[in-house]
Amino acid sequence: MDKRYLLGTIYQTAPFLIWLMFFLSSCASAPIQKEWSDAYDPEQWRNQYKVCKHLINTELWTKCMGEFNKNE
Repeated sequence: MDKRYLLGTIYQTAPFLIWLMFFLSSCASAPIQKEWSDAYDPEQWRNQYKVCKHLINTELWTKCMGEFNKNE
């Protein structure tokens, strides 16, 4: 393959890639700032953990700990 052909191909596709990166980056959104919520009670979480700790490596863990979230 001729080096001139390869360089020509790179120079032809570079502007397209630059515009593509510019377009895709303009579609990105800024991260959302979340505020701290004092509604969380660590004591309630610990109590629910004590109830659910025997399920820690099972699919029921999420469901059991989800009960904590419903109490809020």
